[in-house]
Amino acid sequence: MKIKWNTCYALGHILCNPHITRLPQGPVWKASIFSCLCNLLTTCNNFKVKISICTTLSSLAERKHYEPHFLTIVSTVLSSFAVVRAHTFDVHITSLIVTLKRTLCHFILRLNGEDLTDEKLANSLAEHVDEVSTVWKNECEEVSHQLDEEKCSEKIGELSEGGNGRCKVLLLLRRIFDKEEVVGC
Repeated sequence: MKIKWNTCYALGHILCNPHITRLPQGPVWKASIFSCLCNLLTTCNNFKVKISICTTLSSLAERKHYEPHFLTIVSTVLSSFAVVRAHTFDVHITSLIVTLKRTLCHFILRLNGEDLTDEKLANSLAEHVDEVSTVWKNECEEVSHQLDEEKCSEKIGELSEGGNGRCKVLLLLRRIFDKEEVVGC
């Protein structure tokens, strides 16, 4: 487990290096890294490793550095909330919840209007919205003030101004953040 944790930690630093992210062969190695991290996030049983993976996945400041894997990563993060509800006895659960919430906020803040019409994202949200919203509302309320929840709510509000064709994703996101329904849906 220590090797996986150290690897994730090192990958986070590699991904943050602007000189490396601009390499011409970037998409090839990024695909391998993102695929490996997503696989580990869903299969690894160690919560400290999952925390490190989330931190690594959310280490890139700009959305363009995730392309074309952005929505796959978001779907993986959404599915990871199921683990939290199933393992409430682990000593690292609070840290994992906070990290998952921060990671989801990181990606929500990078959504654009085109993402809202993506069926894969809509299906992933629909599949995991109950798990995510339950964890979001019921767990770690004492640390929720540290998160960018308000910024996420504002971002969802901005995206909702784009039109009715994006309602499914917006309604599901609003369920997580306990906001009113999108007008016109």
